[in-house]
Amino acid sequence: MASPQSESHSPLAEIPQAPGAFEQFLDRNQKSIAALAVLVVLAAIAFVVMRGINESKETAAAHALFMADDAEALQKVADDHAGSRAAGSALLLLAERQWKDGEKDKSIETLRAFLADHPSHPALGTARASLGSKLMAQGSNDAAAEIFRTLAEDPAQSFIAPFASISLGDIAREGGDKSAAREYYSSAKAEEQTAGGFSQVATDRIAMLDADPPVAVDPPAPPAPQEPTAPTEPTPASANAAETGTALPAPVPAPAAEESR
Repeated sequence: MASPQSESHSPLAEIPQAPGAFEQFLDRNQKSIAALAVLVVLAAIAFVVMRGINESKETAAAHALFMADDAEALQKVADDHAGSRAAGSALLLLAERQWKDGEKDKSIETLRAFLADHPSHPALGTARASLGSKLMAQGSNDAAAEIFRTLAEDPAQSFIAPFASISLGDIAREGGDKSAAREYYSSAKAEEQTAGGFSQVATDRIAMLDADPPVAVDPPAPPAPQEPTAPTEPTPASANAAETGTALPAPVPAPAAEESR
C-alpha cells in the first residue's frame, strides 16, 4: 500500500513588508513638508498681525473723526488716515460743511475726490446722490443726469434708485420733456417695492405734470393818490381851548325840523 503524500503547508499570500507609497512619499519629502508647514504657520501669524494693525488703524481713524469739529480737522483726518473708512466719511462731512459755508465748487471737488479714492465705501451711493443734487443746484443738469443714470442702474444701490429716478424726472421736466419725466416718475413708484419713502414724492410730481399751467394775469392798478385837503382855520374858541388845554364841549346836534301840519 502506497504511503500518502505529505501535505505541503505554504502561505496563501505573501504579506509585503516594504513601506507603502504614502509612507515613501513622506520619507522622500519630509523636509519639504516641514518647510511648508512652517510657511503656513507664518502666513497665519502674518494674517492675524496685519488684521490687528488694520483694525488698530481703523480705530485710530474713527477716533480722530469723532474728535474733528471743523473743516480743517476733517481735512486732516482724510489726509492722515488715507485709505480708511473714517477718512472717506471725513470727506463726506467736509463736503457738506463746505456747501453750507458757500464753498460750493470746493464741495463738489471734495465729493469727486471721495468717489475716486473710496470706491468701496458703504456711503458710495449717498455720495453720488449728493454730488448729482449739488450739480443740479449749480445748473449742470447734463453732468447730474449722467450721475443719476449710473446710480439708478446700479443694483448695489437699489435703496436710493427711486431718488435718482425722481431727479432724472425733474431734469427732464425742466428741459420740457414731460413724456420722459412721467416715465422716470413712474419708474420711481415701481421701485418703491424695494425702497420706501419716495412713492408719494413721485405721485406729487406726476400730478404736477397733469396740472394746468397757471394763467398769467395783470396785476391790479395801484389806488389813485388822494389830494390833500386844505386845513381849516381854528375858531377863537378852539384856539383858546388849545392854549389852556381844556376840551371844548361836544357840539349839540340841531333839532330836526318839524313837519308842517
